[in-house]
Amino acid sequence: MGSEEEPRRVRMTPGARRVLEAAERLFYEHGIHAVGVDLIAAEAGVTKKTLYDRFGSKEQIVVEYLAGRDERWRGCSPAGWTRRGRGRRTGWRPFSRPPGCGRRSTGPRGAA
Repeated sequence: MGSEEEPRRVRMTPGARRVLEAAERLFYEHGIHAVGVDLIAAEAGVTKKTLYDRFGSKEQIVVEYLAGRDERWRGCSPAGWTRRGRGRRTGWRPFSRPPGCGRRSTGPRGAA
């Protein structure tokens, strides 16, 4: 088994954050393969030059998108939930998940 190397992460400037937020919405709604950099740049209100200056490629935007989802979901794991009682192992509170850990939408999205 080889050692896994951490992916390169992007420093989040305000422009990069807008690009990533737009990409997250679009990827979630339409799927990663259905969304191009032209649409991401237009939705973020930035030029393609800004997008490429910050991320270098669509692949890096996808890396950031998936890393962000991973971080959020790891925070939503039962290990992050609160326990009932003071230190007693009496079970997990069903509604004690951190904000943002519930279902996002029940409507159709980019898995088609």
